[in-house]
Amino acid sequence: MNQPPNRPENPGLHPPTPQATQAEGLSKNKNLSRLLFRIFASLSVLGLILFSSLWFQYLNNKEQAIQVAKTNASLITSHSAEDIDTLLTAITPLADSLANDLSGGEVSQAGLLPRLRQILENNTGIRGAGIAFAPHQYDKDIRLFAPMFVRENNSLNFRQIEKRYDYTLQEHDWYSIPFANRSPVWTEPQLDPETGDIVARYGVPFYKPGSNGRGEPIGVVFLQLLLNQIKTLVGSLDLGKTGYGFILSKKGRFLSHPIEKYVKTGLTLFDLADQQEDGTLRLVGAQVITGKSGSAEHIDPKSGQQSWIFFEPIPSTGWSMVVVFVREKIGANTQQLRQQEIWIAMSAVAVLSLLSVLFTRSYLGGQRRIWTLMLTVSLLFMSGIAFIWHLTIRDPIIEEKRVVTIVDRAGLDNFTTSLKKTMGDNTTHPPVFIPTGLFVQSMEFSNANNTILTGYVWQKFKLGVHDHIERGFLFPELSSADDMEIEEQFRRKEGNTETVQWYFRVVLRERFDYSHYPFDKANIWIRLWSKDFENNAVLIPDLEAYSLINPTSLPGLEKDLFLPGWTFQESYFDYKYNTFTTDFGKITHRGHETLPEMYFNIVARRNFLGPFISNLIPIIVVSFLLFGLLIIGSKHSEKSSWLNFNAQDILASCAALIFVIILAHIDLRGTLAAEGILYLEYFYFVMYIATLMITINAILFSLDVQLKLVQYQDNLIPKLMFWPLITGSLLILTLVIFY
Repeated sequence: MNQPPNRPENPGLHPPTPQATQAEGLSKNKNLSRLLFRIFASLSVLGLILFSSLWFQYLNNKEQAIQVAKTNASLITSHSAEDIDTLLTAITPLADSLANDLSGGEVSQAGLLPRLRQILENNTGIRGAGIAFAPHQYDKDIRLFAPMFVRENNSLNFRQIEKRYDYTLQEHDWYSIPFANRSPVWTEPQLDPETGDIVARYGVPFYKPGSNGRGEPIGVVFLQLLLNQIKTLVGSLDLGKTGYGFILSKKGRFLSHPIEKYVKTGLTLFDLADQQEDGTLRLVGAQVITGKSGSAEHIDPKSGQQSWIFFEPIPSTGWSMVVVFVREKIGANTQQLRQQEIWIAMSAVAVLSLLSVLFTRSYLGGQRRIWTLMLTVSLLFMSGIAFIWHLTIRDPIIEEKRVVTIVDRAGLDNFTTSLKKTMGDNTTHPPVFIPTGLFVQSMEFSNANNTILTGYVWQKFKLGVHDHIERGFLFPELSSADDMEIEEQFRRKEGNTETVQWYFRVVLRERFDYSHYPFDKANIWIRLWSKDFENNAVLIPDLEAYSLINPTSLPGLEKDLFLPGWTFQESYFDYKYNTFTTDFGKITHRGHETLPEMYFNIVARRNFLGPFISNLIPIIVVSFLLFGLLIIGSKHSEKSSWLNFNAQDILASCAALIFVIILAHIDLRGTLAAEGILYLEYFYFVMYIATLMITINAILFSLDVQLKLVQYQDNLIPKLMFWPLITGSLLILTLVIFY
């Protein structure tokens, strides 16, 4: 008898079929994928907004910084022009007053010379004062008459100009121009062949008494002014180590310039433009001679260095003040902008990492997609590290001590003047300044702290003034007496100057900061003392001996000077104030007082390529070998039998690799002999930790310790995370150290 089929007790419920279960799982995965996609898409959008905000803020800050720098530079130029104009206009009333008194008949012939002498006695800034009469105007029987007083060697000397030359000739513009124009005028400054100084002249015509300033002038009252005061004023401007200022005449001639040769040879800005084939300088000169003010962006045709040129007329004379700033060195807070660039780079790395999740579709799962994502993120982290390296090479982090940097003659004059006031008031013996020059012919690092230098030192002594000063110099940083060779080359007397030159070979011991190795800078300083401890001798740079003294032009260095692994960037003189804890037995002026000491500085930047090959490539190779050890660890029968590798072999390989890392690390420490931790050492520390973690992972994996982090899909998670963890750790360390 047929039985009816079994039916469920509850006809409304049906057991789920396999197809329904699979569909439900697919639906959940799909929903999860959609959720992950939305999350990463939203984060990417937020990251792009953050990146854009940081980028526009950076551009705005950079533009503001540039504008502030240009405004400050323009103000410095205009204020210095005003100061020079004030200095000059304070002199002109002296000549104007005398001319008015002569035109009014208030000065007799007997009172001429006392009046001229009084002008110089009451105004020490004036070099000379005189009166030049037109032919037969002083006396009908005397054709020319031009008395004057000149300040020479702190005394006033009388001269009769008409006995030296006929000043009425057209070539003597200090007389002919104010006489012909019948108006006061500053004439083109000229080089005094007797003293070698640039002399500016101001002339005012005067008339016959009772003519009320009409008709033909009967002579010219004139004043002579040395431009040293103006040079000192220019040198006192805060233009940084690479900025400099100079003055141009109405014809574009250099009246002051850090390169003295330009002034003494009568060079004009147009001559310099032709020599250098520089169109920008020619355009600046064209505006200067027309009395315009403004600025121009300049690119040096030879060096490619970018700078700003600002120019401002000096109203009373028609001259112009010109200030040049190297663009890369001025204005903005370089450190702040650099930090903003780092933030932009890090936000870009974060955004690209989020976008890589979307582009690789790793939110859908799958080992191939996730491997692609991990490698992409690792490459982005490495790009972030490389970008910070680039910023560090471009703008090295270097802490400079507070010093007095000498980059031109005016700055040196300003420094010596202030030193005379301070030291002259506090000591019974005023300072004696000895011009000293230095030329480095070769250089070599014998170890981490010793530098071998060869070259020449010379000193100039004024005969009759420096006769009591002992000739010679000392290197205080000398490593030992056995490491010094100083040989006198010659003693030569020319006029009232004695020049002594020595050849030297010394080993100087200095402390360098290697904390940012291999992105460090070395400031090799040569500290010089006078050999005379008794007479308060102060060494000053012999700037006239150098054709170029701008630090970036590397004055004092052999043109072909080569230091393996380094690139020279600057050389300059400066002064540091050192305080001693002894009075040296009270036989020297170098005692407890804080006195300035002259240094010659050579700034060099380490070339990155050498350390990269010798130090970083071994670390990169070891990291790939560690990754290889991690990859070959497997429990799959086919892979394990093919590789024939077990945990014991991994441990042995890790021990060998860490031994290699330790040897390289010891070699690095021994080479540099640094006191603190070097930047590159963190790479070794990361390798130590990575080797240790791979060893622990191999042990846990082989012992079947039930940790999903280790056992999931044949140790997949440690393999996936190896490169992101390594590169991410290095990125964080780089960010912390160089931020």
